[in-house]
Amino acid sequence: TVGGLHSALNTFSQPHGYWKNKGVCTECPTERPSTPKHVSEAYEKYLRPFITTVDPEFAENGHWCVPIGRTHCSSSVGQHNEPKDMAPQYVLAVGSFSGATLRQHRQDGSDYYDMNTCYRVVNMDGRIDHEVVFGKFQGVRYAIVFYKSWDPKLPKPAQFMHEPQYVWRLEGKKLACNLTASVVYFTSASLLHFPWLR
Repeated sequence: TVGGLHSALNTFSQPHGYWKNKGVCTECPTERPSTPKHVSEAYEKYLRPFITTVDPEFAENGHWCVPIGRTHCSSSVGQHNEPKDMAPQYVLAVGSFSGATLRQHRQDGSDYYDMNTCYRVVNMDGRIDHEVVFGKFQGVRYAIVFYKSWDPKLPKPAQFMHEPQYVWRLEGKKLACNLTASVVYFTSASLLHFPWLR
């Protein structure tokens, strides 16, 4: 995970402001000596400019995190939610793959929304149950999720966003190629550093 702010942990001295007994680290991870070079490069060259283009207000001051997940034919992303998110998140998938759909369930469980995130940015609420539904999956898929667990502008979590929305399509744009190359490099380098992630 890279981003301007990491998830709250008890060891950080600054109070979270909303979640009790939690603290925050406001130091940008790319400024830490322990941050690998490939993480800093991916963050500064591609990830920060990308989310700033998609939603400048969301990206302001760098108070967001971005995990990158690599999925392949044996992967599973079951139904789950992120209850400590402070606001809706932005999700997209890159790579060469087919047969994977992001599904967000309605809060009452009566129905669901299926979203194609392949080079498409979806604004959705991670606090509502969601999953990745795999059909005849082929290839390798890199999921990129921009989310917030803290923001000084949000004294309390934002209202729920009940219906996900497509907000941007990357196909045919140079940024899509750059972002994909960056994510593939970032993930490959991470696998070299942390082989148990394979």
